[in-house]
Amino acid sequence: MSEEDELESRAEKIVIERGDELIKKYGAETVGVGLKQINGEITNQIAIIFFVKNKAVALQNEELQEIPDNIDGIPTDVIDMSSGFKPT
Repeated sequence: MSEEDELESRAEKIVIERGDELIKKYGAETVGVGLKQINGEITNQIAIIFFVKNKAVALQNEELQEIPDNIDGIPTDVIDMSSGFKPT
């Protein structure tokens, strides 16, 4: 198993086992595994992706914790769905 495959497998396990907890803790609509985007460009980096209704509103909500840069060493990414993006 390649390092990339191992990272993806670990990320999927986290989402399966802790997805509901992560959604509630960070105020996401859903969470999944995919490729991280930086400045709108898709990278080759596996990430745990949080889909939020509105990133700016989520950041201002004091009841929610801020989404960390990584979870158990796996990078995270936040996708703002306010522009009409919907996960499939």
